[in-house]
Amino acid sequence: MIKQIVYLAIFICLIGITRGYTQENTTPVMTEEQIQQMKEVQQKVEKAQKEAEKAEKAQKKEEKEAKEAKRLKDDIRSTKRSIDRDGNRIVNLKEKLEEDGAKGKLSPKDIENLNDKIQRLEARIVKDEARLKKLEKKK
Repeated sequence: MIKQIVYLAIFICLIGITRGYTQENTTPVMTEEQIQQMKEVQQKVEKAQKEAEKAEKAQKKEEKEAKEAKRLKDDIRSTKRSIDRDGNRIVNLKEKLEEDGAKGKLSPKDIENLNDKIQRLEARIVKDEARLKKLEKKK
């Protein structure tokens, strides 16, 4: 669109200049009307360029917002998945602690290690839930 307008403006200017030449004289002879027309064409071209720049900026802004929304959506999904995964690991560790503890297969050190893992996972879940709330607020 802009290229077409620019080509049209150049074409009009060339026509005006070639009409201004006389056969005896090689210097352009331009009337006030031709000068005014050239100024109008130049103003139209500049206006079209400004509008094209505005449209390009708006398009870039839309693309940036869409990218940000996708990233936010991916972060929310990832955080939810992390919370679910850690919750399942806690359940498995507690089951192991109960089953093996009842059978007497775990030493006191093993029980302490399992309890430490459970506490770390619970702390991570709390942290992820806080992060999830912040992400959902942004949404």
